[in-house]
Amino acid sequence: MKEDYVKQINLYILKTLKQPINNETLILLYYRIGKYLSNCHISSQDLRILEWKLQSIYGIVIGFTKRNLLSMIQFYQSYMEKDMEQLKKLSWHQHLQLLKEKDSTKRKKMLYQTNSASGTDYMLIELQKLQQKL
Repeated sequence: MKEDYVKQINLYILKTLKQPINNETLILLYYRIGKYLSNCHISSQDLRILEWKLQSIYGIVIGFTKRNLLSMIQFYQSYMEKDMEQLKKLSWHQHLQLLKEKDSTKRKKMLYQTNSASGTDYMLIELQKLQQKL
């Protein structure tokens, strides 16, 4: 496993933690991580190791499970940056629901039909807690 994976994602997280933590910053963080991992063509085994290393740094509740890292890759691969304004309006939980739709045309239509984020996303709360510790 390349240590660069951990180093780069850690940089994204630390940069995010310097900003006000809200839904928009969480979605942008997950999009950037997905883009980075997608472009690295990271293996399943390296994703598992990355999960362990990130959880050893940030704890298991922040959302850096292998499953969630795969969702970040799918999130990046499913949308273009031109969709970012709409993407930032939805919670991570809402995005996970949209990503279940396999048909990209239907998913895109659903993206623009879904109302803005309702409630507070668990991952957002955890990121805010982490920010307060720094």
